[in-house]
Amino acid sequence: MNSANRARLAMCAAVLVLAGCQSGAHRTEPGSHTSGTAASSAGHKTVTASEADGGHTITVAIGDDVAVVLHSTYWQLATLTGGVLQASGPAAVAPATPKSCVPGQGCGTVTQTFRAKAGGRALITASRTSCGEAMRCTGSNGSYHLTVVVG
Repeated sequence: MNSANRARLAMCAAVLVLAGCQSGAHRTEPGSHTSGTAASSAGHKTVTASEADGGHTITVAIGDDVAVVLHSTYWQLATLTGGVLQASGPAAVAPATPKSCVPGQGCGTVTQTFRAKAGGRALITASRTSCGEAMRCTGSNGSYHLTVVVG
């Protein structure tokens, strides 16, 4: 194989690697909104919130679920609920498939589901210190908060 063919092959491989990394990592554009609502068979709904919902307030009814899905495995979730929300178990970490992301980038998700147990207000928070391979988070990139009103 001559050097021109090797160069073309290397360039194609680089494009495929970059495309795979991009598809495995969620990028939230400013102003986008990704929360959603799904009804369960019991008549309660599940509201899903992500990075786009950070800093906002959502309202749910008693018995509804709030699923927080953050798109980096570096997030650590916490909640200050005062008995308003109850975690439905530990946070679930789902790394991206091995070939879709460069190791060390934190590609994947952290998901925590909470059940609305009583009326009131709760604050769900998350933090991270790493925003990618050897990249320390700066400014608000390392923090997340969502206010949940149960009424």
